[in-house]
Amino acid sequence: MKPFAFKSYIYRRLILFFMLVGIVPTVLLSFASYRITQNSIHEKARQYSNQLMMELCDYIERVLLPLENIAIDISYTEAVQNYFRNYSSMTDAQRRNRRNEIRMSIAVKTSLIRELTDVYVYLPNGEREILYGIDGYKFSLQDIYENEYLQLIYDSRGKTVIRSYSGNHQMDNIRRQQDTEKGIERCILIGRLVRELESGDVLGVITLRINEQIISKRLKKIDLGRNAEIIVLDANGRIVSSTNQTAFPVAEALRNDLTVIPSQFYTSEPGSVNYNDSYMILRNNIDSLGWSVICLIPYDYLDYEAYMNFRNMLLLLCCICIAMIIGIGLFSSRISNPLTELVEAMNLVKEGNLNVEIKNESRDEIGQVTRNFNLMLSQIRQLIENVKYKEKEKRKAELAALRAQINPHFLSNTLNTVRCLAHTQKAYNIENILVSLIELLHVSMDIREDFIPISREISYVRSYLEIMSYRDYGSFNVVCEVEPELEDSLVPKLILQPLVENALIHGLKNKNVGGQIIIRVTGNESNIYISVTDNGQGIPPEILPNIMKPRNPDDTVTYSGIGLSNVDGRIKMLFGNDYGIYVDSIYKMYTTVEVVLPNLKEVKHNDDSTYSG
Repeated sequence: MKPFAFKSYIYRRLILFFMLVGIVPTVLLSFASYRITQNSIHEKARQYSNQLMMELCDYIERVLLPLENIAIDISYTEAVQNYFRNYSSMTDAQRRNRRNEIRMSIAVKTSLIRELTDVYVYLPNGEREILYGIDGYKFSLQDIYENEYLQLIYDSRGKTVIRSYSGNHQMDNIRRQQDTEKGIERCILIGRLVRELESGDVLGVITLRINEQIISKRLKKIDLGRNAEIIVLDANGRIVSSTNQTAFPVAEALRNDLTVIPSQFYTSEPGSVNYNDSYMILRNNIDSLGWSVICLIPYDYLDYEAYMNFRNMLLLLCCICIAMIIGIGLFSSRISNPLTELVEAMNLVKEGNLNVEIKNESRDEIGQVTRNFNLMLSQIRQLIENVKYKEKEKRKAELAALRAQINPHFLSNTLNTVRCLAHTQKAYNIENILVSLIELLHVSMDIREDFIPISREISYVRSYLEIMSYRDYGSFNVVCEVEPELEDSLVPKLILQPLVENALIHGLKNKNVGGQIIIRVTGNESNIYISVTDNGQGIPPEILPNIMKPRNPDDTVTYSGIGLSNVDGRIKMLFGNDYGIYVDSIYKMYTTVEVVLPNLKEVKHNDDSTYSG
């Protein structure tokens, strides 16, 4: 595995974990917060705008209803009634005097209403007379609109008619040019029938021309935000006034005097809210006039603050992500670099190089793994050295055994010949010695079995003691105590004879009479304990600590020539350091040599000639 690839795996996993745990929930939370904020702003904007519209409706009622009352009041004044009744019988001078009187009366009534520009009447013969305003330059509607207006008044049967008109509805004359220059070409006409006070007969029509600024000035004081618009419609859907004629498609309708806003822009229910893709649209009605006020608020203005907060949050999140990616890269390198070194070291070990060592002094888990890896390699090297040493010692023992061997068949045949001669000559003691010797030789030279039952091992020891009893003329006694359930347990061949030989040769060396050797075999399901105790001279305290050290090979006067150290090394080589020989002795009293072995019921030979139970 390449170091970069190994690093990238950790890096990608950390990035993925960070995205799942940090980025994705944060983005979802930001979006949810954005939507909640957006809805909250929409609701507050709706409530605030609706309140302003209600106030605007109240204002329009307070402004126009008094003007409607003024129109009623003017129509029923005695001067106006006489002017209509006597118009045909009066001279021009009388009419001019009457108009001056009426003008003074109207001026008194409307002195505080600066937006009232004209008051004129339509006579039954169709003529139009100015009662209040500029006589020289009269306000005049185009015939089509004037006829439409008068027809509405006559159809209303005495009710007040309020209509709005722009400069495009007027005659192209000097008055229109003057009004356009002053910015007051848009107007509101308040008209009604003039009836005879007593009989109720129709005398004519009276009309008050009101400057539209009486509403637009109020609208300009209302700020609903960027590109928001308030539109006032009369009872026939004609646009009376608007806050902004450039921000909404209806601005074209205003400039072109298209009087009806398309129905998809608003609902018909008063106080209701309608939504389209671009605007929040609210509508309130002025019931007393039959008018409507429509509020159009663009969503891009309402959502601007929430959008900016959401965008800033995303930008901040992006900056955090960049910082985290850099930080994760640095952090992952602190993890991946030691792991890469460890992987490379493992690859070298796999190739056979055991002299690898990684330097890592960190106290984290990776440092602990690295130190354990170094310790494992050190133990493996030590184990290999131990195996090499044991194999070398094993080879030495095998060579020594080969040097000591003679042709087994020749020696066995020769001893059998001597035994036959002894039997023929009735030398039975010599025959018994030879039988025991032949049995021992067969055991020592038989290479087919490495493990034998304890009962057979005790039998071989008895043969050895039979021979030694002739040498020492029966100066010692042997006692064997073996637990019956252990007789079939397997032990290494000739493991007990060297211990008995050491007890006999060294322990009872200077004891001519009363010598005793006790052999005990005890154990449990796991281990076997074989002890050989003699009541000889014991081992001096200064020699006891070194008793297990190998003896001089030349100092071998025993049958086997195998010291305690060799037997202990053989046991440890077969079964491990948990097993071996333990020596206990009190000088001039006794010596006990105990062998600890595993309790084996069967032995399997593997390819490396090791044994397991």
